[in-house]
Amino acid sequence: MAIFHTDAADVAPAASFATPDVGDGWMAKAKHFYAKSSFGLNRRATFYTSMADFSESQIAPAAALTEMLGVAQKRRTQRGLVPVYSAMMAKMNNGEGVAAAVIPWVPASEAIMLRGAASAGPAVLTGAMRELGQLLERQAQARMLLIKTILSNAFALLVVVGVIIQLITTLVPILSKSATPAARERMHFAIVYFTVGQAVLDYGLYVLAGVIVAAIVIAVSLPLWVSDKRKVFDQYIPPWTIYQSLQATLFLSTTAAMMRAGITLNSVLTDLSSLGSRWMRSNMARMKAVLDSGEGAIAALVEGPLPNPTVDILQVYRLIPDFENVMTKLAEANFVSYERSIKRISIVLGAIVTVVMLGFALATIMAMFNFTDAIRATATAAQSAAGG
Repeated sequence: MAIFHTDAADVAPAASFATPDVGDGWMAKAKHFYAKSSFGLNRRATFYTSMADFSESQIAPAAALTEMLGVAQKRRTQRGLVPVYSAMMAKMNNGEGVAAAVIPWVPASEAIMLRGAASAGPAVLTGAMRELGQLLERQAQARMLLIKTILSNAFALLVVVGVIIQLITTLVPILSKSATPAARERMHFAIVYFTVGQAVLDYGLYVLAGVIVAAIVIAVSLPLWVSDKRKVFDQYIPPWTIYQSLQATLFLSTTAAMMRAGITLNSVLTDLSSLGSRWMRSNMARMKAVLDSGEGAIAALVEGPLPNPTVDILQVYRLIPDFENVMTKLAEANFVSYERSIKRISIVLGAIVTVVMLGFALATIMAMFNFTDAIRATATAAQSAAGG
């Protein structure tokens, strides 16, 4: 039996879930940013699982949070969580529910699920906490795999660039002095190799800056970019496909939980629209338009944030009476697809870096061979001419 309680604060308009007032000045904003960053993916996963455990053990959320706060105050590594837990405690001491206390400190996708679950009742909220803990733990594992892949491959690329810099800055000047004009005419591949290396030195920082800017633009576009072209990116082009898979998983889980509690899909979409990103609100609007036109839930979900494979399965399973259970299974299948996407990207990145390193090693050997062969051939030709 769950002990979470829900009240008006848990089902109030989205304004009540806005980020709390952090005060004026950059210092206050910096402290708030640090606190929210401290409540990261792994810690949120642990928090949700712990709160579900406490609820099932008949321990009040306020009592559990008091213990968490006490531990955070004693541990240097958890000091960043003190203002987070303190703010949650303040809301709960003012009579607000646990969902209303947590939501200002979590991403919109999680806030949507918590708010929807809270409106469906204490038992659903406990289940949502449990499910979020499991989802976030798996998400953290998938993200760690991707981060490890990126870092290891980035290190390998840095080694390649470092070798190029070493060759260009130290070896090339020495070799250039020892090469006569006649020898340079024989250095076809070596000249190309050293020219490319010099270009890396001259323009490498600009390329790096461009990559960083592109990464920032992509990250900003994920929750904000809305257009007809975005649908193509969501279905076929990472990282938009990864973002869509994760958001679809949370959407299906939340919707299934709320519909099991007797809430209609139209009401679910109205409720979720208030907390979602611009991208999610656009999907909600399309689904609501389909429902308002008199078509059914399946037709509406097809217009939502679901990947094409999930849409295909949904249309096949529409004859099953237990529609909410079908959506729960689809959420699991969708998250498995998300994990596989991460693994595929990791494999592709590793393959690309391996090819680059092997290509660089081969190019270096060929360039050195071309250089020494040109010097030797020129010297031989000179000796032959002198002897003749």
